[in-house]
Amino acid sequence: MDALPDEIIVYLFSFLTPREITTTHLVCHRFLRIGRDNNLWRDECFEISRFAVNLRRRNRAKRMLASKPHLRDLRKAVTEDQVGERSVTSVAHHDLDSSNQRAAEKIRVMANWDPSYQDEKVDWYTEFIHRTASIGVRWFQKPLKQGVGSDLPLEVRGIGTYYLPGSEDVEMTIGPLEDGSVCLWDVKGSIIGRSAQGSLRGIGRGHTTCGIMDGVSVNSSINRAFIAVEQDVMEVDLQTLRTVSQTRYPSSITVMSEARGSTPITIGTSDGNLHLYDPRSHRTSPPGNSEPDRLEGEGFEAPVFRLAPRLQRDYNIQRQNTHSVPLSILHMFDSGEDAASDIFVAGRFTSIMNYDRRSLSKPRAVIHSGARISALSYIPYSFSKDAAASMRYSELSLGEVRSVKSTPGSTLIACGEYGGRGSLDLYGLSELPPTPPGRGLHSAFKNRLTSSTTIVLSVIPHGSRLVISDGNGNLKWVERDGLTEVRQWNISHQFPDNRPRGIFGTVDSEYESSVDIARKLLPTRKYVAPAAANMDNLLLWSGEKIGLVHFSNKQNSGAVEFEEVAKSLEERHRESSERTYRELTRRALEAQADEGSDPQPRNTTSSLGPDAGRLTDEEASRRVERCFKKRQNNVQGRILWKNLNSDLALGQESLDNIRIAADNVFFDGMLCGKVKWRWSRDGEEGYETELLGSTTPQYSPETGIEARIVLSQPLLLSGRYSRDLILSTFLHELVHCYLFICCGDQAQKDGGHTPGFQQIVQLINGWIGNSRLRLCSMKADLDHFTIGSEDLHRCSADVDGAYQPPPTSQYADFGDCTFVNVSLPPLAYVSMQERMMQPLGGSVSMPIVVE
Repeated sequence: MDALPDEIIVYLFSFLTPREITTTHLVCHRFLRIGRDNNLWRDECFEISRFAVNLRRRNRAKRMLASKPHLRDLRKAVTEDQVGERSVTSVAHHDLDSSNQRAAEKIRVMANWDPSYQDEKVDWYTEFIHRTASIGVRWFQKPLKQGVGSDLPLEVRGIGTYYLPGSEDVEMTIGPLEDGSVCLWDVKGSIIGRSAQGSLRGIGRGHTTCGIMDGVSVNSSINRAFIAVEQDVMEVDLQTLRTVSQTRYPSSITVMSEARGSTPITIGTSDGNLHLYDPRSHRTSPPGNSEPDRLEGEGFEAPVFRLAPRLQRDYNIQRQNTHSVPLSILHMFDSGEDAASDIFVAGRFTSIMNYDRRSLSKPRAVIHSGARISALSYIPYSFSKDAAASMRYSELSLGEVRSVKSTPGSTLIACGEYGGRGSLDLYGLSELPPTPPGRGLHSAFKNRLTSSTTIVLSVIPHGSRLVISDGNGNLKWVERDGLTEVRQWNISHQFPDNRPRGIFGTVDSEYESSVDIARKLLPTRKYVAPAAANMDNLLLWSGEKIGLVHFSNKQNSGAVEFEEVAKSLEERHRESSERTYRELTRRALEAQADEGSDPQPRNTTSSLGPDAGRLTDEEASRRVERCFKKRQNNVQGRILWKNLNSDLALGQESLDNIRIAADNVFFDGMLCGKVKWRWSRDGEEGYETELLGSTTPQYSPETGIEARIVLSQPLLLSGRYSRDLILSTFLHELVHCYLFICCGDQAQKDGGHTPGFQQIVQLINGWIGNSRLRLCSMKADLDHFTIGSEDLHRCSADVDGAYQPPPTSQYADFGDCTFVNVSLPPLAYVSMQERMMQPLGGSVSMPIVVE
């Protein structure tokens, strides 16, 4: 092998699978070097791409069309005539030409797919990892409230990144905390520094931070962080973590641009004004008659306080619309650190405005979007909507692809919300000319259909792809055409199963909401041409904490490990004793409550495991009511309402989003990581004509009680019934799952339709509309859900609020919530206490039909 040239070894590696290629890296340094060949991994990325999948599908369709009987004989006759007229030499030349044509065609097809540009350097080995490897999130170490013995975590109110001079990788992460301090983390997520409480003026004295998406800006070249606190910009020295200056603006700050080089920071305020903040400026003005207070703590000097001067170049974008509040400001750099004279502003208005930093009197260009923009980003390469559509179907020649990708310009990327759905916009801009009117808009592409079912909060380039985050907690990677999906992942999948509980079995408040979202994404490597942007991991800020999205088989290791490393042996022993004491106290209180309320002895051991039956049926229903009152108007509540009232078809993703949102709004996060669902299989007994859905409780040693939902594919996806029948069945089974997880064996009384169950479904029914889903009915009225039928019967309710269907309706059973093994006779009633629930991955089970 040592005598073989590198080209031969690369050719041999092309016959191996990606896993086998990575195994050869362990053989020797030469194989490691050759096994990282860029062209080799570029081919692997192409083979797994959606582009290649669609191309193969189109080719199969063409072959099927050409294989029709009336065309087969004609093609065969033509082929025989052509071969008969050729000599052996001509046939050999034809084979060689065919081989060359296939090679040229492959080059042309891959050029249409390749998302990189001519001068851009992409590490295709890393690109393949990001496209295929397992995704996890490592939550940074939680800052605790300062004080002896305090273990209360503090919320992080923003995020910024610091780079060492001359380095392209993030060295530190900066975030202001809710107590008015500034915290520093290293790249691994450990806290390496923190200022004193209240060091940010305006916080800790009756004021709070804005919590805006772009409220932290870091200038690594001068070791300064600029943090927006209501009306003030606080300048923090990162070497001493002291606030050195404070500049006040006439209204609350809503957005800050990035701080880079000597370019002034652009600041947007709630009154619609734009301001320029230059750290080099030392113009000060006394704040009226009041003297500036000193920072809390000894040894701190009062920062320089100044009012932001009202400059003629400050411009008001509000005009007639009182809601024109800027939410994102982008400095577009063409070359060099200090060349950013191009400013793009977007927010709660339907246009993106382009300003020249040298003249803010009016925008020099306006791009109409139609969407409310959440964030802006860009890549320094041109974009053409028509060329992207043609390349998506591999229609351009090699020369045309080169011409398109050699066109100078930039791509402006905007994300936000349009009509209740996510929006991802791409705008192809020309180069910045030396004279007005500025960049020209050559092309625009707006994806309002497949980007997301809810608002898109953030977007940044990630290698040769774009990554977006939405209000459902999804991270979605798409190609640079803004349409072709690469992969998708949900942050909530990383929610820990070992959540700490109090003495009454309730989840700690910090884990109360199980749905995390990425309000802002940041790269861990800055863009330096010609290398691709951010060929590394991602930083995310959820609004409360910071995490690192990584790509490896090593799954989530959250902030717990940082705390465990920092704790001494005595601290760990003390905490272990405290947990044991809390558990014993909880059990004693539960036993005392049982003795006082139930004179009959009760069996405290459940067939569903040691954690079953923490709540009674009534307590579980009251918990849903409290959760709903508190969260019906939050982000997840609005998401759930939109999904339930949308006209779009219900697929896997839509039902998963409904499950996540309903868990947050109604079920207090109790279903997270414990409920899975699937469609019934062909021929699965009971689901062809009788059952719409059923629920199976199971016990897992790792997570406790879990539940599995099976929905009838023949009935629900037959096309005869509306989407409301799927929603009604799915929500019905989710309530069963919640009661099993909370109440254990108690949830099987009355066939699962306990008084608590009826109270919960009445609550959901009243919120959605009593006459629509009819969750209060224990059987599904199929006539009501039939497409095209006119249901003239209103939803009448009896004293208890249960729906009374008309006598002529047809019904299908929702299915019971209990399961038994197939060895038991059908329709037999078997108590949970009398059977052993199988662990996860057990044998097939049969539902008990309740009449």
